[in-house]
Amino acid sequence: MVYTLSTLSLTIYRDRFTSNWMLYNDREPVGYWPKEIFNNMADCSLVQMHGNVYSPFDEPSPPMGSGVLNQAKFTNIFLTDGQGNNRLPKNFRELNDLGERYYGVDYRVQNGGMFYGGPGGWKKT
Repeated sequence: MVYTLSTLSLTIYRDRFTSNWMLYNDREPVGYWPKEIFNNMADCSLVQMHGNVYSPFDEPSPPMGSGVLNQAKFTNIFLTDGQGNNRLPKNFRELNDLGERYYGVDYRVQNGGMFYGGPGGWKKT
């Protein structure tokens, strides 16, 4: 979906009373995932983030993020362990099946930031 605000402050955590996964923007609850749809996350050690764009095969792929390579960003990305301690993600790997000409991603461990986006324009030939 197209999002036009410049800043979001998202938090996802597992509620310790219900075990549902909660989504907040700043301090406002905006959604949740019921615990019943996750059957193997009692002690998870893997987190995945991704983005995707869509276009019909006969049209160029659309821009992602700001439309400029690696100019949109997530900052202050932390994982919270079972004791409530914030930790920076480790062993970050990126997968970009179209290459940096169209889209990019760059994770910077020192500030917990992920920079992403690109102009799009890929078209199946």
